Amino acid sequence: MLPNKPRGIPRVNGRLVLSGIFSAHYLKGVSPPHVTLNQVFSGMMPYMLVVILCMVLLYLWPALALWLPTFLYGR
Repeated sequence: MLPNKPRGIPRVNGRLVLSGIFSAHYLKGVSPPHVTLNQVFSGMMPYMLVVILCMVLLYLWPALALWLPTFLYGR
């Protein structure tokens, strides 16, 4: 019998939780009081967009993931 939800994906009340949200709240907790949560999310956005772009590129061209190891170590 298979489980009805995949393992390793955090869920809260049956909903998927992105780890970036946890990171933002952690950074808000350790930052000075004058830094708002909106500022933390604004600072994270360029990095999140780069990660999303990389995910899209790997989805469209899966061979990209193996190009560098093949280039370095050969077949």
